[in-house]
Amino acid sequence: MLELMKDKREPTPKRHRDVGPLRYRTIEVARLAGVTTRTIYNWLKDDRLGEPLRDINGYRMWTPEQAAMAMRLARPRSGQEDA
Repeated sequence: MLELMKDKREPTPKRHRDVGPLRYRTIEVARLAGVTTRTIYNWLKDDRLGEPLRDINGYRMWTPEQAAMAMRLARPRSGQEDA
């Protein structure tokens, strides 16, 4: 029975012990971009930011390039004005 349960588990993502000094947590990326973490997760789901690395505890760790992309995505497009 235990063997059957083991086979149905989803594979765990690769986890990196050292993800480098220049990495941001999701909350930090959200604050830099001026959006919520839910927005960051939606962009991740829509494949707009690319898959982040994960630290040993499984937390997403974003590169500076991904953080910059989030800031560009959060910027209002030209021609759109706030109401």
